[in-house]
Amino acid sequence: MLVTSGTIDLVSSNNALERVEISEFVTEIWSYAFEDCDSLAEVVFDEPNGWVAYDYLSDSYITISGLSDSETAALYLTSIYLDCDWYNS
Repeated sequence: MLVTSGTIDLVSSNNALERVEISEFVTEIWSYAFEDCDSLAEVVFDEPNGWVAYDYLSDSYITISGLSDSETAALYLTSIYLDCDWYNS
């Protein structure tokens, strides 16, 4: 799946999805967008720098690093930062 621009809001429960490419023109990824995408193993960001996640629980922004590694990026979007809204600054 290639996402070229705009906002990613809902891809959840797509168990066939194994790889996602996110272009530099994507500006937002909503919380839970990749929920239950259990087969998602790789997320490739064209521009892995400049992403922050808004954590509602702590009411704070988290700078996301490590997105140049596609497996780490997939883990962040499907698990670790699943409940955060992501913004590309």
